[in-house]
Amino acid sequence: MDLRQSRMLPDRSRQDRKSLSIVAETNREIVLPKELEISRHGFDIQYRSWVFRVVQRVVHFLDRGFGVFSMTILLAVAANLPIVQVLSFGYLLEVSGRVARHGKLRVGFPGLAQASTIGRGALGTAICLVPFFVVANFWYAAFLIDPDSWQTRVLRVAQYVLAGLVVPHILAAWFCGGRLRHFIWPLIAPISFGLWLVRRGLGSSRVRPILSMLFNWISPHLVHDLVNVRRLEHWFLPAVLWDHLRRGTLWVSARDRFWDYLASWRLWSLARLGVLGFFGTALWLTFPTALLLVATVRESPANALLAVLGLLASTIVFTMLFVTQTQYAATGDFAAFFKLIEAYRRVAKAPFAFFLAALISVLMAMPLFLAKIEEIPSELLWVLSLFFVTASWIERLALGWAYARSSRVARTKPFWWSWPWLVLLMFISFAYAFALFFSRYLSWNGAWSTIENSVFLLPAPFWL
Repeated sequence: MDLRQSRMLPDRSRQDRKSLSIVAETNREIVLPKELEISRHGFDIQYRSWVFRVVQRVVHFLDRGFGVFSMTILLAVAANLPIVQVLSFGYLLEVSGRVARHGKLRVGFPGLAQASTIGRGALGTAICLVPFFVVANFWYAAFLIDPDSWQTRVLRVAQYVLAGLVVPHILAAWFCGGRLRHFIWPLIAPISFGLWLVRRGLGSSRVRPILSMLFNWISPHLVHDLVNVRRLEHWFLPAVLWDHLRRGTLWVSARDRFWDYLASWRLWSLARLGVLGFFGTALWLTFPTALLLVATVRESPANALLAVLGLLASTIVFTMLFVTQTQYAATGDFAAFFKLIEAYRRVAKAPFAFFLAALISVLMAMPLFLAKIEEIPSELLWVLSLFFVTASWIERLALGWAYARSSRVARTKPFWWSWPWLVLLMFISFAYAFALFFSRYLSWNGAWSTIENSVFLLPAPFWL
């Protein structure tokens, strides 16, 4: 039992946490100090006063926002990498599946903590590399002017010295958690250490009663939170490294943290969900898409008839996939793609919800057709994928919400209420099929753009 496992048990009593800490100490791992608790929001300290709680919630909100931004970039990059694309697709299916199972939109943002760690680490690494690249730029300019000058040799040595200092610093910051403060700790150390000493001093037996008389009117626990500080080896980077070196757990802790972090992404589960979801969707889309492609070979009465049949088949398939794809994401069962009766019952229980979700999905996809008017340079595809991923994320949240609404309804709606919305749902599907078919006149990819179905398939602009 280690520290990470103890954090997963928020309902245990203080005595149980103390027992877990003793076990962790026996295994020569860092344990929580007695004054620390793990709150249900995952913070190191569970504050009691409303002042510190508000600040903590704001920080948590900002961190989740940064996690959404980081996750969007990761999904956009993955959506343009062959084979890795299924991870992006699997994640979006997981989004709709979670919302469908729990019925809450806030659960449709899995993995934000992991993505935020990568984002913070990438930003901190870039900041640390700025001095190195500045010196390298000066060295290159000096080399072009006079390769044998003493300025060139000095700048070359300075590059090696900076590399020897920056690389270990970056590795240490990643080891300690990859937060931004770990990368810039030499700059903020005087302020952070000074505040830490002040808070320790305010907790003395002489000063604390005075503070209590002055600030208890704001919150009875304000002084307690103000003087409740962590030990240096739990937040100050040099102290953290020295504590691990003293215990001899530096390599073991780095190895365990890396594999635990990698396992927390559940890449195999996302890949399985994405691969099966892609093939299940492709099975239904093959026939109507083939009709639309054949109809574009040449203009003739027979091909016009094929186009009409393709539009009708696409309308039926798209209407069905709005439900069955979410049904698969919620259950993880590949057979859910073919449970049409159950899908119809879902729509009959919440027809307006599915109509609204389909309308949001199509409206989010329509502007994406404009991005295909002109060929985009390959190095900018991932930037365009940011818009595709954002639109797909919103679509999956809406479809998962509609599925959850149908799960909370015991009986199907009356015929006079459900069928008008079902007709409107099919009209939305027909509008999307119509736009997809005639996008060949806008897209630089021509008729093959019919295969690039951004609502139901991979969230990439040009994944062909």
